[in-house]
Amino acid sequence: MDGGERGVGIKVTSKTTNNFVFECTPGDKVQSYRLDVYPLCRMYNYLFESGGSGASEEEIEDLILKALYNSEGAGAYTFNRKTLGDSYPNTEFDWTNSKYAQSEIVPGAEYLIITVGCNDEGGQNPADMKICYLKTPSGDVAGHPRVEIDVKASYQAAAIQYVPNEDCKYFYQFCADSEPIDAFIEAYGQNMYIDFMRHWTQTSEDAQVPEEELLYIVDFGYNADSERKFTATTIGLDENKNKGDYVRQDFQLKEIPDGAKEAKCDLKITKTGASIVNMDVKWRKLVMPCFIVYSVLLTGTL
Repeated sequence: MDGGERGVGIKVTSKTTNNFVFECTPGDKVQSYRLDVYPLCRMYNYLFESGGSGASEEEIEDLILKALYNSEGAGAYTFNRKTLGDSYPNTEFDWTNSKYAQSEIVPGAEYLIITVGCNDEGGQNPADMKICYLKTPSGDVAGHPRVEIDVKASYQAAAIQYVPNEDCKYFYQFCADSEPIDAFIEAYGQNMYIDFMRHWTQTSEDAQVPEEELLYIVDFGYNADSERKFTATTIGLDENKNKGDYVRQDFQLKEIPDGAKEAKCDLKITKTGASIVNMDVKWRKLVMPCFIVYSVLLTGTL
């Protein structure tokens, strides 16, 4: 990709399942440039959250430029003759092995290399933007990695059990309201949502949890709503981090039956001290499982 006089050319020279190498060639009038690599799914998610879904090409370019100049988060890197020295006219970036990579490069995923040529040495006066698309090759999946999802929903809480099989060496799980997940999939497709899950953390190792945390309890408390829809999803990976099966489980909390009796209890203070209060609580009319008990101690004079 030629950058022209005020842009930065991008040439991908090699790519593997977990890395790619590319060259950047600034134009004659470029004094510095901004550069970053984005998983396409993350860029889509940023555009989705920023109102870019269905926007015009010019509006999308403005949003991407805003991301590259993000002063409150991870904006793009700035390079000039001082930082790159003799390599400035044609710099090679071995991305995974460089200090600039912000997320793991995974097999069979899509990425964007984005550059912005600038008219000043500090990278603050942008000129032309260039975007290079690439997709890493996929490897052969070892076995059949899969993570089953077992959900047991009650009236105010849900227990989500993740069950990876023996072929699953890594996996990602994500649970949220169904509406934004469905909206993202409708806008960009299920495969892009799977890629979004695979880039949820910086590396797949960061997403792994000990066996005792494979059972996840969500307590909604007073915000429990039986009409609210939730979605739990998983993607299993083999030892080389190739993606296996995608599993989705939709669920809702149970609806409290009409005419259900209110739970009541008897409370008796059995002991008081300088810093403790012992209470004896006995339940009456408990017609459904109780997941949480609230108690409040107020200071004052009776």
